[in-house]
Amino acid sequence: MSIIQTIRDKGTWVIFILLGLSLISFIFMDAGKRGSIFGGDDDNPSLGSVNGSAIKRKDFAIMSEAMSTAYATQVANRDQINNYLWETMTTSKAMESELKHFDIGLNDKTLEAIAIGKYGQPNQSVVQLFKTVFASNMVSEQGQLNTPEAEKALKQIRSQNKANLNTEIQKFIYSFDAMLPLVKMQYLQNKYNLVMSTTNYVPKWLVVKKLNENTSFTNINYVTYPYADVTDTTSPELKVTDNDINEYISKYPTRFKVDESTSLDYTTFYYNPTAADSITLYNNLLSKKEKLATTNDTTIVDFINNNVSEKPYSNVYVRRKEVSLKDSGASLIKGAVFGPYLDGSTYTMAIVVDVKNYADTASAKHILILMVNPQTGQPTLTDSIAKMRIDSIALAINKGANMDSLAKQYSDDVSSKDSGGTIKNIVFNQRMFDDKFYDHVFNAASGTTTIIKANYGYHFIKNISTKGAAKAAYRMAYLVKNIEPSSTTKDSVNNIALKFASTYNTSAIFDEGITKNTLVKNNSYEIKRNNLNVAGLSGNVSELVKWSYEAKIGAISQPFDLSETFRYIVAKNVANQKAGLQTATDVRKSNNMLVISQIMGDKRYAYLVKKFGTPATIEDAASKTGKLVISRDSISFQAGNIPGVSPEPRVVGAAFNTTSTNKVSGPIQGNTGLFYIKASAPYNVATTSTTASYQKDLEKQQAEILQKGMDVFKKKATIKDRRIEQGY
Repeated sequence: MSIIQTIRDKGTWVIFILLGLSLISFIFMDAGKRGSIFGGDDDNPSLGSVNGSAIKRKDFAIMSEAMSTAYATQVANRDQINNYLWETMTTSKAMESELKHFDIGLNDKTLEAIAIGKYGQPNQSVVQLFKTVFASNMVSEQGQLNTPEAEKALKQIRSQNKANLNTEIQKFIYSFDAMLPLVKMQYLQNKYNLVMSTTNYVPKWLVVKKLNENTSFTNINYVTYPYADVTDTTSPELKVTDNDINEYISKYPTRFKVDESTSLDYTTFYYNPTAADSITLYNNLLSKKEKLATTNDTTIVDFINNNVSEKPYSNVYVRRKEVSLKDSGASLIKGAVFGPYLDGSTYTMAIVVDVKNYADTASAKHILILMVNPQTGQPTLTDSIAKMRIDSIALAINKGANMDSLAKQYSDDVSSKDSGGTIKNIVFNQRMFDDKFYDHVFNAASGTTTIIKANYGYHFIKNISTKGAAKAAYRMAYLVKNIEPSSTTKDSVNNIALKFASTYNTSAIFDEGITKNTLVKNNSYEIKRNNLNVAGLSGNVSELVKWSYEAKIGAISQPFDLSETFRYIVAKNVANQKAGLQTATDVRKSNNMLVISQIMGDKRYAYLVKKFGTPATIEDAASKTGKLVISRDSISFQAGNIPGVSPEPRVVGAAFNTTSTNKVSGPIQGNTGLFYIKASAPYNVATTSTTASYQKDLEKQQAEILQKGMDVFKKKATIKDRRIEQGY
């Protein structure tokens, strides 16, 4: 599951925390590499707005950069982050607009007090910010922020000229101020949830009513004349006109609301790699073979990374059967180089970086002191404090202290601390820990202790045992390169695509050109602004989408390069749909048979009522319609259907209307036809359900409805999206 999906599943409140943590990570960890983000450009245009409230380009860019930095290893595409961030910011602004009556007194000073926990729990991103800058001086080991001290520090910092503050404090106050809008949004949503939860009340009378309805049954006799049996299709009163459709749209406008979109026809020109391209790549790799053979443990990583291998370097040792080589019988000695060899659509060279003997599994006890949170990448302790703590633990154990007790009290490894730090059945190549950890637990004698510094902190380790005879394991490195088309191959196909676009450059002859050149015409409909994907096309389609919104209907594009899938696209703009309501023409064009059938059903119902009127008895209804009287017993109010018939909630509802018990009803408009019914008096059956269980079910349903408020806020909002105009 991607990080985008993960945070979407966790809920909106988590988004505000993650955005805050991302800002800290970006500003404190990476700002130096990317240049200063303080001050600077006064030109800060709007990327769009929600109910008139602008989303500024610079604010969006900083948030985007922060999230990209924090989740670089988990999200492959910056466009995904930008689209998700846009959804988050527009939803937040829509919510803020609707919840402004909760905003009483929320000035910067009040927000600051809320952020540091003066009126409740502090914001977790703010706590992490104080911990990053002030460490234990402001945040306890248990993660508790010292609110009075935090308030005093903010007051002191704000009283000084920013230019006189050191870089770390400048970054701190910049991050803190950037978080205040996030704090505000989280505060408003919490207030909204609190108000909504207090309204989630289901009165007892409603529970009793629902329980009674859901245990109610009746018996009916009915006559139905199906709409499908109406054969007089030539009658003007039965024809569905455009006026009928437009009236239906006016009656149910939300069903026919459409977003702005475009539609394209396109044809494709592939530039797949040639045999010459394959040979060129082979020779290129062959020229690097000597250099690969001279690498060692310390230089192999740079070699693989600098040559941009499709298979990243891994320091994991594997058994012989897991080594990926074309020659499965090759002798694996340290420094041996293999290839280049063809492997599907790639060429590969491989080298045996190292060989070690490992048992199958090992067991050990350890105590971990973290310096960095492995989930968020945020610092938790300074190196010196972590080292001092692990040294103290080691000294105590070496002097006879109980390791189990110390592990339970001090270890940051939550999976092993309750078992006294014991880890059983450590598989030699699982690599859940640092290499140094594995080297010790698999190679040192039983009972040996040591301290190692790993990626996230310090380990104190005590070996217990190993299991299985020591066998050879191999650390491999692979330089894998995709066979890709050369610039010559690509240019050749581009010239063909350019010639097509210039020759068949009008809407009238575009299709003719496709046929004449034995190409294939494809299409993609309802393309939204800022779409990351277009149906049928893979790769970066942003320029194609941008062109579709700028071009006139019938315009023919120049070739667009979708390099990820080795092809050029020449497109024709076939439709520009404005945001608003569909018309009768749109409904017919989209072949919306549900709407046509509904209108046709309304007309046929009126036609049948006019023809048969209101019979005096159920037998009279059968006589007038020429249909049989059908009996059905045990009709359930809760189920809402008649056995053997499609769902007919209106008919079932009429059957439980006590004002017409034991007499024929008037005409009823069903989903499938005209109905006349005669129902007996409703009766109830015994049930094991209680009012308490029904109340819980109703409260749950009501809570789910209330939680949809966020979606309603956004649908109600006026959102303007100018990202394409601003090059986003």
